[in-house]
Amino acid sequence: MHTTMQLSAEEFFHSPDAAHHSELVRGEVLRMTPPGYEHARIQSRLIQLLSEHVERRGLGLVLGEAGFVLTRDPDTVRAPDVAVLAPGEPRRARSGSYIEGPPFVAIEIRSPSDGPRRLAEAVHDYLAAGTALVWVIDPRARAIHVHRPGMPVLVLGPEDWLEGGEVLPGLRLPVAAITDAAR
Repeated sequence: MHTTMQLSAEEFFHSPDAAHHSELVRGEVLRMTPPGYEHARIQSRLIQLLSEHVERRGLGLVLGEAGFVLTRDPDTVRAPDVAVLAPGEPRRARSGSYIEGPPFVAIEIRSPSDGPRRLAEAVHDYLAAGTALVWVIDPRARAIHVHRPGMPVLVLGPEDWLEGGEVLPGLRLPVAAITDAAR
C-alpha cells in the first residue's frame, strides 16, 4: 500500500522540497523542471514591463515566483512565474512564509516540460481561489491564453495586443514583444 504524507503550507515552506523548483498541490509536492533561458528571459521582460506600468499607476506590486497559499486542508501553494498584488495586498505577506490568498494577476510561462494538464490545473486553482486574471504564455506557439472568471479563454497571437482591461487599466503590450523576448 502506497501512502503519501500530506504537507501543510508551513511544513512545505520549511522542507527541503521548497528549495527546489516545486509547488504544493493539495498537500503533495509537485516537482518541476527548473526553467531555461527562454523562460527566464520572458519572465524578466514581463516583470520589467509590468512593474513600470503597475507602479506608475498605483495598481499594486509585481513579484516573480512568490508562493501563494490558494487553499487550506489540504493546502495548495502555487508560485506563478509573475504575479501582481493589488494595492494594499502586500500586507498579506509575512516574512518567513508564503502569501496567504491568491494573487490579483497570475502569469505562467509554459516550459517545454509543462504538460497542458499541469497548466490547466494551475489556471483552475488560481481562478477558483479568486485571481482576477491569468495569462498563460506559450513561447513556442507565440501565443498568450487569457483566462478570466466566467469568461471564455481568449487566445492571442503574435500580431495581437495584450490588454489589462479593468484589472490592469491602460496596459497594452504587443504579444510578439513578450513571446519573442528571448529570440
